[in-house]
Amino acid sequence: MIRKNKISTTMIRAVAVVAVQIFREAAVVGVPNPLSGQAVKAFVVPRNGEAPTLREIAEFCRERLPHYKVPRQLEVVDHFPRSSIGEVIKKELKGP
Repeated sequence: MIRKNKISTTMIRAVAVVAVQIFREAAVVGVPNPLSGQAVKAFVVPRNGEAPTLREIAEFCRERLPHYKVPRQLEVVDHFPRSSIGEVIKKELKGP
């Protein structure tokens, strides 16, 4: 949950997954932003080596979400860090 505007990362992830069907998995996290406190960052694992651009994801999300829920950053990764029960470890995606 990204605090200031009560953003559900699950809802944003669902919209991003529908946005571009060319990636296998997507996750979103809140990252520090000097202006708003936190911004949305999307992580994607590409399918067939083709990853969407931030512009593609953002344009699709802008039509379906309020502006503060649209991902501002995108990182393409090979895989997500997972817990022993298979859940994505978002804390590791965020980094130190």
